[in-house]
Amino acid sequence: MCIPLILQHFIFNINQKEKPMNTFKNKTTEIFYVVSLHIYAELFNSKDKTTSNMIMTHVMDHEFVCRLIDLAMRNAEKHLLKKAWKKNAAEKLSEVDFKGVKQALAKMHYTVLAESIC
Repeated sequence: MCIPLILQHFIFNINQKEKPMNTFKNKTTEIFYVVSLHIYAELFNSKDKTTSNMIMTHVMDHEFVCRLIDLAMRNAEKHLLKKAWKKNAAEKLSEVDFKGVKQALAKMHYTVLAESIC
């Protein structure tokens, strides 16, 4: 399997992972995870070739992946605060287990990466 094909498989697999693989402390955390995962997948599908190439070049760089996950989570927070959680936004945000979401996103990344390589 050539590298571009591996990366295509990786993108396909990460887009298929809409349901949480993990059990979260509460529904708010699960919602935050799903929105973060969706945004994370969108980053990989960037129409901007420079962005897409940079992400694909660093798909195995743990530090880069952590920063990408942080970006997805910040964007998920902004989205949820503006669109979905208008009422009780601060309360909902305080319920989110951010560490659990970050760990679940990292687990998802490396699971999909392993599936793509095998």
